[in-house]
Amino acid sequence: MRLGTVADIQLTGKALVRGWLEDFDERKRKAVHDLFDVVENALDDKLKIEAFSALVRAGDADRKREELAIKTRALDEVRRLRLLELLKHVQPGTLAAIASRNADIVGDDRACG
Repeated sequence: MRLGTVADIQLTGKALVRGWLEDFDERKRKAVHDLFDVVENALDDKLKIEAFSALVRAGDADRKREELAIKTRALDEVRRLRLLELLKHVQPGTLAAIASRNADIVGDDRACG
């Protein structure tokens, strides 16, 4: 897409900031490339400024999404560690008894022993 107007740049920037292109790597790459192209080659300073601003906002949004993903993974790891610590204090056979009472949820493919 050729970004020739401020509205085009704003729409592309909005798509990047809101994460609309997160699952479309090639389209995201093209959108960023097009914005950089405007910053580097446009004759109109207003277009350059708008494209640069869109890139900055998109970068900030990507950083925030990545921080959230890291925090989410860290929280999941803490939960797993707490569960493992809890399992140390469970009496032998307790998990098997729970699994037996909940066979429809656990399934029949669990290891017997």
